[in-house]
Amino acid sequence: MKYLICSVLLSLICNPLLAQNSSSIISFCSFDAVYKTPQSIGCPNVVDNSTPFNNVKEAQEVLDSLCETVFCAHYHLIECNHLGNASACIDSTNLTKYIAYDNIFFQKLKDNDHQIEAKSILAHEIGHQINDHVLMLLNANRNHVIYPDATRRDFEIVADKFSGYAMGRMGYDSAATLKAYYEVITNINDVGTYPAKYKRIEAVKEGWIKGHKEIPSPVRPFKKEPSITTTHSIGEIYQGGIVFFVDKTGLHGLVAAPTDQGTGAYDWGKAVQICQSLELKGYKGWYLPSKDEVNLMYENLYLRGLGNFRADDYWSSSEFGGLNYAVWVEVFSDGTQDHGDKTHDRYFVRAIRRF
Repeated sequence: MKYLICSVLLSLICNPLLAQNSSSIISFCSFDAVYKTPQSIGCPNVVDNSTPFNNVKEAQEVLDSLCETVFCAHYHLIECNHLGNASACIDSTNLTKYIAYDNIFFQKLKDNDHQIEAKSILAHEIGHQINDHVLMLLNANRNHVIYPDATRRDFEIVADKFSGYAMGRMGYDSAATLKAYYEVITNINDVGTYPAKYKRIEAVKEGWIKGHKEIPSPVRPFKKEPSITTTHSIGEIYQGGIVFFVDKTGLHGLVAAPTDQGTGAYDWGKAVQICQSLELKGYKGWYLPSKDEVNLMYENLYLRGLGNFRADDYWSSSEFGGLNYAVWVEVFSDGTQDHGDKTHDRYFVRAIRRF
């Protein structure tokens, strides 16, 4: 029997375990105080052909566009009408990550373009998945782990910052990005595992400012005649590095520096500094990769014998569980991910940049 553990991550009150015929779903927290435990949230459900999403395929395309924008892994989307929320989920049998959503819940949003608000909420759930917040709720035996409320509130702030970042990078203005937060979050003060409304809004604003600065510049041809468009591929040498991710257009993606930075292993602060000051073949804008970006380098370069990587541990920029002293580390010898102490641990460094 499979077990789907669904953490409903925008909610205000907690609800009990729901046992289904084919799976057991733990709903840690629901969306609001009037939430009723559904008799069944088996997926997929009958689709309501109205906004914001006409079908799961359309919703999946929206989710994929968010992932493309921030160069993160793509997550499967499942529609669970009567869930009354959106959720970051994980299958405890194989640790596959999902995002579940309730289309009826999204339809209740007040904006004329419900998809904008839906995107900001989905981006919040992506933020939880990228930072492995739901995975961290499982112990080695894949049973639920109870974290202190303060730690879970930190999880929410991290996901809120990511939502703002993703929406800003997609070109949405701050007002549109924040509309869902103003509309659906009601707690003035910290409540259980959820931060006060003003804290979440400030986190979204902080992320939005960063993302808005990284909006890709549109291509403006200076000649009237048609230009030749060159697409890129994994393993290509380009703009000072090696391509290890390409978006659907083939025009944009990520490159990794061709070798490790520095002469050995460094603490996390030094790793960040080395990447930010790096210039290779006239190209600047390098940075320490997120945990998902490090994993992409492992899968698309290291496993193919590309990139001159060591069978050793590499730093990421992603905080571990909202703890300001710990970050995720990729173990290239076996492809697993662990956490390291920013100050005391020493790992290898590989910078990346966007193109």
